[in-house]
Amino acid sequence: MKQPAGNLMKKENLDKAGGYLGIVTALIAYYCGLAELLTPDDLFTLPTGKYRTD
Repeated sequence: MKQPAGNLMKKENLDKAGGYLGIVTALIAYYCGLAELLTPDDLFTLPTGKYRTD
């Protein structure tokens, strides 16, 4: 049975940090996905950097 790293090391803060990191990762993935779906013809676009290929 697999256990979270926080249980193995007896550190509750490690579990919390992992949860927050998962939320941040999900928000970044949502931003990237939405930026790809929006086209220049839409009401607005999201900046993706100078290496975007159109």
